[in-house]
Amino acid sequence: MGVKLYGLAMSTCCATVMATHYEKQVDFELVVVDVFAAENKEPAFLPKNYFVVPAFGGTANQAIIDTNVDQLGKLLDMYESRLSTNKYLARNNYSLADLHHIPYTHYLVKTPYAELIKSRPHVNAWWEDITSRHAYNKIRANMTLGDKKE
Repeated sequence: MGVKLYGLAMSTCCATVMATHYEKQVDFELVVVDVFAAENKEPAFLPKNYFVVPAFGGTANQAIIDTNVDQLGKLLDMYESRLSTNKYLARNNYSLADLHHIPYTHYLVKTPYAELIKSRPHVNAWWEDITSRHAYNKIRANMTLGDKKE
């Protein structure tokens, strides 16, 4: 394998890159970097890490969530309008514009805010369409961030 992808399959950014590789049928090797164990801060990994994301945990700021839910709702209203006349975001062909939404929307629909997608018929139909593709089916099993352990 010529391409190495460093990260966790559950990561939105990693899942986007994986889905892109699957869509384009590019072979790659996923090198798991456990950010929960701070492997991304190990000396051997630091040259590959262009920025450090704040650690998970803490209490959510509901005011910030509410503001962003309102902004996302307005954006999705524009998507609803666009998708009422086009099958995909960039007209009628599936593209990276659609693919890049998959990991983030995957996690969004697992939250109490899933209605942002489901309440908009064209957005929801688009979501159902893009998540029926082989690339999504290959990445979703690993996108477990926030899943409850049984």
